[in-house]
Amino acid sequence: RNSQYVELYDLVTDPFEKNDLKGKHQDKVKQLKKMLTEWQESLPKEPTGNVFSKLREKK
Repeated sequence: RNSQYVELYDLVTDPFEKNDLKGKHQDKVKQLKKMLTEWQESLPKEPTGNVFSKLREKK
């Protein structure tokens, strides 16, 4: 999907995601996109160390 494509749902009142609220709550969409961008920018550019779970090795 296009990285600019967004959907916004109230999962408490609409658990089946039938009513997209992005048009009614554009400020919330903007806030959440900003938070996502800040989080993505805080991640390392490349994985560091052993990125695999120790739990997987036990199986």
